[in-house]
Amino acid sequence: MNKLTSFILLLAAVTIHAYATKGLTITTIDGQKQSIALHDYPVITMNGGNLVVKTKAAEFNFDLQKVDHFIYEDIEDSGIIPVADDRGTFSQDGDMLYFKAGNTDMPVAITSVGGIVMLRGKIPSGSTQATSIKDYPSGVYLVSTGTVTYKIIKR
Repeated sequence: MNKLTSFILLLAAVTIHAYATKGLTITTIDGQKQSIALHDYPVITMNGGNLVVKTKAAEFNFDLQKVDHFIYEDIEDSGIIPVADDRGTFSQDGDMLYFKAGNTDMPVAITSVGGIVMLRGKIPSGSTQATSIKDYPSGVYLVSTGTVTYKIIKR
């Protein structure tokens, strides 16, 4: 069974002990929310009609016309960094990567910084899947979920 087939067939159920922390929550006019823990040191800028929030691990771009509001509030922090775009969510816990597609299929790609495609596929709408990077060489990888790309480090 190849890595893509394993990736598509593997469903994840993750139990995580969460705690509250301060975070930045951005709410769009359609009600979607994105929370970013302040300990991730988000840098907020505005560029070309977009609200841009950068952390060490990710960059989020929001069309200012679609942002309803953003506030600082207590958020649930699971010890992993959950990040989301309009198609679904992505999180990492050690060598495991977890993906949950939203209302549409979520394209996923994992690429080394050297340009080698390690995995490419689609998560069907409404499903949750996981993949392991345990066998990947140590290094920096880019995880793309369609509209957002995240940098992860495999040690």
